[in-house]
Order: sequence, then C-alpha cells, then structure tokens
Amino acid sequence: MPGDLFGGLLGVLGIPAPVRKRLTLTAAHAVRALGPLVDLVLHNVPVNRHTAAALQRSGFMLPGADPDDVARAVRRFLRHDWRWYVTLALALADVPEPDLTGVTCPVTVLAAKYDLVAAPERAVRPVRVLPHARTRVVPTSHFVPLEAPGEITAELSALLARVAAVERARP
Repeated sequence: MPGDLFGGLLGVLGIPAPVRKRLTLTAAHAVRALGPLVDLVLHNVPVNRHTAAALQRSGFMLPGADPDDVARAVRRFLRHDWRWYVTLALALADVPEPDLTGVTCPVTVLAAKYDLVAAPERAVRPVRVLPHARTRVVPTSHFVPLEAPGEITAELSALLARVAAVERARP
C-alpha cells in the first residue's frame, strides 16, 4: 500500500490532492456516522446481471467482466458492515508511504489506469526503485481481477519465473 489512502482516492479525475483528500475524508466520516442507515440501504440493493451491467457502464467499473461474476462480487461487497469498513479505512488515512529500502525479492505491482480508488502513479512509485520490481498499469478500473484475470495470471507466472531466476543467481 502506498500510504495516505485518502490522498489517492479520485486521483484519476484530476481533482487537486488536497481537495480530493478533504472530500473523501468528509464522505468517509459521513458514512461512518450514518453506518446503520447505509447498511440498511446497501444490504437491500438488488444485485443481478442488470445492475452489474449498469455498474460496468457507470465509469466506476469498466465493461468486459462477466456480469454474473460482477454481480456475485458486488452482492458480497454490499453486505459489509459499512461503519466498520470505513473505520478501517480511516485508520489508514495518515499512514505514510512505506520505506522499501532493503527489499530485494522480486515484486510485481499491477495498477489500474482508470482506478478511482487508488491512483496508479501512487501505486507504482514506491516500488520502481527496487532491484527486481516490475510495474504495469493495465487499462482497467479498480476491479482488475474481474476485468483482467488473464493479466493477473500472466504476471503471476512471470513473477514466479523471476523469483526462480533470482534464487538460481544467489551464491
């Protein structure tokens, strides 16, 4: 995690960082305060292929994923205890970017080009300096596993090959 969770939200929209951080923190505090009401509403949203297809065309998620897979994931996600979920997110609000000095194992970071939740440049920046790092920005939204499962599989295979190469090169 690159740190400063709320500083990265909505980054792809071009909203200045201080404005989006204040906006998203305010929204998070509102969701936490209204947790039971939010739960009541979101736990009762009907999720099916049609709502999944609408979500895939909303800009928050992109078309391409199987609507049944999207519906299953969204149905489960909406069942969160939203007050607790936002409390956890707020706990990460001021976590600084990690110091990755000393990390020598192969690392792969996949970032989503159209991610409203995690700005892609913030996801890849901390690992670019690592000796065996690979970063890729894929043309998806935040939902990379649903929108590009093949990319994940390919990157995991490549990561395993890099790990094996590094292990073979060790004295």
